[in-house]
Amino acid sequence: MKIVFAASEAVPFIKTGGLGEVVGALSAALARSGHDVRVVIPKYRSLSLSAPAGVAVGTVRIPLGAAEIPVTMEEVALSPRCRAWLVDSPAHFDREGVYVDSEGREFGDNDARFVLLARAVLEFPKTMGFRPDIIHAHDWQTGLVPAYLHLAARHDPFFSKTASVFSIHNIAFQGVFPKETLACARLPWTEFTAEKIEFYDRVNFLKAGLAYAQVLSTVSPTYALETQREEFGVGLDGFLKRRADHYFGILNGIDLRLWNPAQDPHLAQKFSAKSLAGRTVCRADLQRAAGLQEDPRAPLLGMVSRLDSQKGLIFCWTSWSSFFRTDAKLFFSGRGAWCFRGRCGRFSENIRAGCLSLRILTNLWPTKFTAGPTCF
Repeated sequence: MKIVFAASEAVPFIKTGGLGEVVGALSAALARSGHDVRVVIPKYRSLSLSAPAGVAVGTVRIPLGAAEIPVTMEEVALSPRCRAWLVDSPAHFDREGVYVDSEGREFGDNDARFVLLARAVLEFPKTMGFRPDIIHAHDWQTGLVPAYLHLAARHDPFFSKTASVFSIHNIAFQGVFPKETLACARLPWTEFTAEKIEFYDRVNFLKAGLAYAQVLSTVSPTYALETQREEFGVGLDGFLKRRADHYFGILNGIDLRLWNPAQDPHLAQKFSAKSLAGRTVCRADLQRAAGLQEDPRAPLLGMVSRLDSQKGLIFCWTSWSSFFRTDAKLFFSGRGAWCFRGRCGRFSENIRAGCLSLRILTNLWPTKFTAGPTCF
C-alpha cells in the first residue's frame, strides 16, 4: 500500500514526546514490511542536527485565509521505501520552539500554522504523483487532514479511493480556536456543527479528526475505554462513544533498534538479560554525568517525563520526601509547564539538607536513564 503519515513531529527529525517516537517508528516498520510510506512534518528551526538534510523538490501554493502561501517541499530519503516530506514555510515554522515559546506560552498563530500543515498533507502527494491508499493523521495538529480529505474526495479523483485514519495520542490537547479560524482554514460554515468541528462555539481540530476520519485509533485498549468516560474524555467522551464501532485501542510498541541495551551505542557499556555486568558501568556513568561521587550501593531512581499535571507529578512531590532518610539519588529529565519546572527547582533546594539528592538532567541520551538507575 501507499501510506502518508501526517504529524507535527517524527523521529529522527523532531520529538517533544511519545508522538514523535511513534510516528517515526511506525512509519519505518511499515516501510520494512513492504509498504511505500511518506511522512509529512513541518521543517522547524529546531530539527535535529543528526537528521539527514532535505532536498527541495518543488514549491506549492497553500491557501490560507485570504492569501496563498508559497511553501517549499523538501524530501528526505530515510530508507528505500520511506521518505519524509518537510513543509518549509519560514514564517510559520522557523522560530524557537515547536508549539510554545521560550516562556511556555502557546504561539498565537498555532491555528494558521497547522491549517497550513494540513493543507500541505494533501498538496504534496499530488505534486509528487504519490496517490495514497491511506492517510494516517496524528493528534490535533493534523486533525483537519481528514476534513480536507473528506471534502476533496467529493470532487478530486486523485483522492477518490484514499481512506483516512486518525490517532489520538493525548486527548487533553485538542487545538481549540475561535470560530474565525474557519475562514483561515477556508472551510464552509456547513461544517461548523456539533456533529463535526464545532465545540462550544469554537473550532476543535482534534474533534475534526474524530468526525471525518473513517477509522480512529489510540495508544492502548485501556486508553480507548478511558477516553469514552466523562472523567478522562475532556469533553469528547460522548462523541467518541458515538464512534465506538470505528474506534480502536492499539498498544504502542517500542523500536528495538533504539531501545535495546545489547546494541545501544550511547551506553557506557552494553548489556542484556543474560549478561547484566554492563549495568554497573552504566550506573557509574550516570553518577559521573550528574556530578556525583560513584557509589555502587546508593539507590538510584530514574524518571523521564513531560512536566504536566497529567503525569501525576503532584504525587511525586509528596512521596519523594519518604526518601529523605536514605542516601537515594533521583535523576529526572523532562520539560514542560513552568509551574512544575519551578516546583522541581524548589524541591531540589528543600532536600539538600536531607540525604535524598535530586539531579535534573536534560541533555543526557534518554536510554541512559533506563540503563543506569536501580529503579526507573
